[in-house]
This record gives sequence, structure tokens and C-alpha cells, in this order.
Amino acid sequence: MNSHGEQDDQAQLRSLSVLYVEDEDEIREELAVFLRRRVATVHLAANGQAGLDAFTQYQPDLVITDIRMPVMNGFEMAERIRAMSPTIPIIITTAFEETSYFQKAIDLGVDKYVTKPLNLDILAAALRKCARLIRAEAALREVDERYPLLFRPSHSAISVAAADGRAVETRAVARDLSERAEHALQLAARVFESSGEAIVITDPDNLILSVNRAFSKLTGYSQNEVIGKNPRLLKSDRHDQAFYQQLWDCLLGTGHWQGEIWNRRKNGEAYPEWLSITVVRDTQGQVLNYIAIFSDISEIKAAMQQIEFLAHYDPLTRLANRRLLEQRVEQLIALAARNKEQLALLFIDLDRFKVVNDSLGHAAGDVILETVAQRLRATMREVDCLARLGGDEFVCVLHEVIEPPDVHAAARRLIAVLDEPLQVAGHTLTVTSSIGISLYPGDGVDYETLLKNADAAMYSAKKAGRDRFAFFCESMNVSMAREREIESALRRALSLNEFVLHYQPQVAIGSGRIIGMEALLRWNSAQLGPIAPGAFIPLAEETGLIVAIGEWVLHEACRQNAQWQRQGLPPAVVAVNLSALQFRQSNLPETVRGALQASGLAARWLELELTESLIMQDAEYTIASLRALKEIGTTLAIDDFGTGYSSLAYLKRFAIDKLKIDQSFIRDIPDDDDDKIVTAIIGLAHALNLKVIAEGVETDGQLAFLRERHCDEMQGYLYSRPLPAAAMEELLKACCSPVQ
Repeated sequence: MNSHGEQDDQAQLRSLSVLYVEDEDEIREELAVFLRRRVATVHLAANGQAGLDAFTQYQPDLVITDIRMPVMNGFEMAERIRAMSPTIPIIITTAFEETSYFQKAIDLGVDKYVTKPLNLDILAAALRKCARLIRAEAALREVDERYPLLFRPSHSAISVAAADGRAVETRAVARDLSERAEHALQLAARVFESSGEAIVITDPDNLILSVNRAFSKLTGYSQNEVIGKNPRLLKSDRHDQAFYQQLWDCLLGTGHWQGEIWNRRKNGEAYPEWLSITVVRDTQGQVLNYIAIFSDISEIKAAMQQIEFLAHYDPLTRLANRRLLEQRVEQLIALAARNKEQLALLFIDLDRFKVVNDSLGHAAGDVILETVAQRLRATMREVDCLARLGGDEFVCVLHEVIEPPDVHAAARRLIAVLDEPLQVAGHTLTVTSSIGISLYPGDGVDYETLLKNADAAMYSAKKAGRDRFAFFCESMNVSMAREREIESALRRALSLNEFVLHYQPQVAIGSGRIIGMEALLRWNSAQLGPIAPGAFIPLAEETGLIVAIGEWVLHEACRQNAQWQRQGLPPAVVAVNLSALQFRQSNLPETVRGALQASGLAARWLELELTESLIMQDAEYTIASLRALKEIGTTLAIDDFGTGYSSLAYLKRFAIDKLKIDQSFIRDIPDDDDDKIVTAIIGLAHALNLKVIAEGVETDGQLAFLRERHCDEMQGYLYSRPLPAAAMEELLKACCSPVQ
């Protein structure tokens, strides 16, 4: 728009009276300040009924209204206002981007639909647009009221009688009328050309007489290309003859038609527009002109389609969401019931996804989820239903299932394809999955039951070791209910001080002296009684509670060890296990320093244990993290060594001090092939200048074997079970002598 047009808009705005209806006080007052800087008068109302009363009382030029309000909503108020004043501009504001709201706004013919939080630049542009519409209406009304014969081809002379009945010279009056008409025409022409809406004026035969600049900008046709032609040159061929017949019947019958229509630009592109056509008639009812005003609603349609997509699909993976899944499963159940067939619902949950997501960031997590979705989509049949429930949970529904072995094969394929390594943010990761399976009709005859039972089966697969699938059986619901009960109590355990530490001595095999102890977490729930670590620690990891619990363990172990040293007991190392989620926390070094400083324990008396599988998930990250911990002065150990897949090349680069042989290798020595594995681990550790400790030592024969292989340390029931702090203190007093 040129500067002259902008000045006209501003002048028009400053003369306007605006009614603003909004039920939220803070938003209403904030926007009222914005409006008062731009318009002459602002009337405020807090609901639709109050807005309707204010409109009746003040007769404003423009209405701005929210949708959802008490007493009467914005749409109902707008309908009533339009009934009283059909041409008044109305701007709708709302925070709810629902398809039905867009459609209702279109049906009402509102002048602008602005979503919250309000973009004041967009609102200001909408106000300027409404100012132009109001100015155009006023100009056309002035011409129509003052000069009713001005546009009528039948008049050839002008004669006017004065109010007092005396004749007035025709020529003078004609000159006066001509000047006034010229001014009105100039104003109308300016509004016509500066309008943001495309305008077309045709003659009674529907041949184009004039179009404005907005028409050319929207359609690509210049004025010279369309003058004298029928507007059907814009026809898109998306509507049949019945549509146009209904349009003309309505237009000629009522004098007006408005609605959505698809037309085509000069370049061939089809687009949706909101079209309003009005018939202009003379005093005898004969058609003089047709005036069409339209605007491109492609953006509105795209927004509606996006909202429709978001209502039924997951925006990240583009799979069906929970709502659409339920609809499709109910349809498949009905089909299976009619055909007397089975169907299978597979509940897929990624293993330890939270650890990866929290350590590498949500962007990397999103890449993993997208990759999983692509692999699932490529593995399943097109006729099967695939959805993402949220987070790292997916569902696949197989229909036309003949026998359970068919489901076995499908589950194995899924496990295999998801086990394949993937590249994320420069890291090579393996993200496994656990799958729970329920069958219709044996495990349920409706969506909710099948989903619940498949979820229970998935948790059973996780408990069995992850990276596997399990079919539902009724006992799983009992187990799952117990887990939910434990999880609920676990969330309160820290605040209720229900955790304690037990300590299992670590003994130097050569001297038989206690040189350290492993801190082991125990939970005695006030609600549920004693809970085994195997029952609550996996839950703590899955829920993320392990981070806060692990920090408590670290502080408590350091505090207790420092207290024993202050009591004069011989100093010994306390070993604390780090969970995968803890190790991936960027502030872990600060947490360790904080525990040492708070307790006063020297760093050399703290040993941090990490599992072999954990440190090999991302070796380069592990190297940097271990070095940061090593700089603090702590001892570092690899726990459960031999159960993972360590690379010797990386093992040399890890800043570790000790290897801990997993008890599964100790259990059957010296009468088993594990003898060779244990011997090899001890030799490897010593070759790398590492100490080696064997856990789970329970017999004299095992101890003798380890002594012969020059294993440095041991822990196990042969020497002592894990002990409460008081018992461990007594053992230290009785059995330990100072370490030189």
C-alpha cells in the first residue's frame, strides 16, 4: 500500500469506535491499552452477553471478540451482531486452533481469525484492513444515498427541486452534484484499488468490466487480459455443474452468495478462495452489475489440514497417534469378529531410551524415534496398523492372524530390525526393544483391554532381560499391579527416609584384611515392607528416580566412611555403583565433588563402579567422562566384567584402576570351563596394570583357585554377607588393622 493509503487507514482508525470482548481480565486490559493508542473509542465486555448489550448501546464500528467465554460465546454473539448489522467487521481471537473453529469463522464470514498469544503486528494489520472496509462501505453508501441515479445508464439529465418548492437552475445543480459525485467516485476508486481483497465487477451478462490490483496479484491476470471476458476463465474444474447451478440459484434468488470455491491462477495453479458475490439492481429490479469480492484462503486451509493432521497423527514420526489408533483397532476388531479371525496387538517399548535421551539430548532422541518409526514401517505390511502412543512407545496391530506362530515370526523380525546399530549425533548406538503381545479375542475383545494386556506383557519382557517379546498371560496383570504399587511408594521413599545402606567387605586375598567395602542400597518401605533391590532398582532406572537416589547413596556412603575414619577406624575404600542414567549426567563430576566436600572424605577412599555394558555404549564419551572423574582423585572400577563386549583397544584408553569379575564366572569354578575365562581376565588385568577383584566368592575352593591365579581381592558370602552400618562398624573394629 502507498503512503497516502496508509495515511487514510490511520485516519480512519483514529475515528473508529471498537468493541473488545474478552473474559480474561489480564488479556482484556493489555489489549485495551493497545487499541486506545490507535482508535477513538474502546468499549470493553467480559462475555458474549455483555458484548451484545454494549453493541446495542454504543453501536461500534468494529468488533473484536474471543470465542470461549461464559454466559454466551463469541460465535453466538457474532451471529446476533451480524443479524443486526450485516456489514460490521468482526475479528475473532482464540487460543484454540481447532478445525471446527476455523470452519465456524469462515461460515460467519469474519474478517480476520487471529490465534493467541496475539501477534500485535498481525492484529494491527487486521485493524487497517477493517478500516479500509469501513471506508469503502461509507463511500459506497454516500454515493448510493446521495446520488441514487449516478451509476444508472438510463439518466440523461439532472433536475432537482429545492426543499421549499422553488425551481433551481439545472446547470448549477448539475455542476454541484458532479463535483460531489466526482469526489465520492475518487474515494471509492481509491478504496477499490487499495483493497487487500480481490474485486471483480461485471455487467448483466457477467462480462468483466473492472478488476482491482489485488485481483491481478492473486490470479496473475492483468486487467487488460480479463476485461470483457467471463469470470469462468478462472474455473478450476473441481466443481461440477450442479455446484454452479446452486450458486446461481442462490445469487439470483437472494441477491447474494458466499462460500468456499476452488479457482485457478493464470499459471495453472488451483487454489481455494472465499468468495462473496452481490447482485446490483436498479429501481425496477433489473440486474445492473455483479460484484465479486474474494481472497485466497490457502493458508487457512493449510492450517486446517495441519490441525486435522495433528488431531490424528504424531508430528515427529507421522505415524497414527493414540486417538487414530483406537479408532482403527475398533474397526479391525469389528472386522475380525465378523470374519471370525484373530488379531494381535504388539506393544513396543524401547529399552533404556530415557538414558540415551537424557544424555545425548532430545534432538538425538527424536532422531532415534524417527529411525525406529521408519524401520517399523518398512518391516510391517501395508495392511497392518502402526502407531506411536507417545514417548518411546509404539503399537503395531496385525490382523488376519491365522496362528500364534505368525505373530512369533513378526515379533522376531521387529526385534531384529530394531537391534541394528544406528548413527546419532556422531555416536553409534544400539537401542533394543521389549515387545508385549495380546491376542483378540483370547486376551480381550476391546481396544482398552488389548492395549492394557499388551502393556503388561511388555513389562514382563523387560523384567526377563529386555530385547525380547512376551505373550500376555493373566498373572502378568497381578505382577504389573504390584510394580505400580512399588513405583508409587518408591516416589515417596527418599522424602520418608526409607533407604539405608548395607556394606559388603572387600578383602585382600594375600593378607586376608578388609581393604574396602561395597555400599549396597536397601529399602524398607513403611507401606510395603522390605523390597528386594531387584524389584525396585530397575523401576528407579526406568522412572529416572535413580538419579536422585544415586546421589543420596553417594553422599551417605561418603558420610559414613568419613565418620568411621574420624572415629579412628582403619581407613578403607567405599565402592559406590553408578547407574547408566547417573553416568550420563553432565554434572556428575560436580556431584561427586559435592559429596566428598560435604563429608570431608578424601577422594582416594571413594571407588566408583560402572558396568562393562554401560561404558561401551559410547566409548568416546566414556573416555572423556572417566578422565573427568579420575581428575577428582577417585578410584574407578569396571563392574560385572566379562558379561559385556569390551574392546581391548578402548580398555587400554579407559582411566580405570580395577576389573571386577562377575559372580556368574565365579559360581562354578574350579569345576567348570569358566576357569579359563577367570584366568584370562586376571592375566589381562595384570597386563594392563589393573587390580582385579572377584565377587560372589562362597567356597574355600573358589578362594584357593583365585589365590593360585594371583587374584588381588575378593568379596562374597565366604567372608561376609552385606551388613548394616552398625554391624560393619563392629567388623572393622574387630578385624582390621591400619593399611600402611
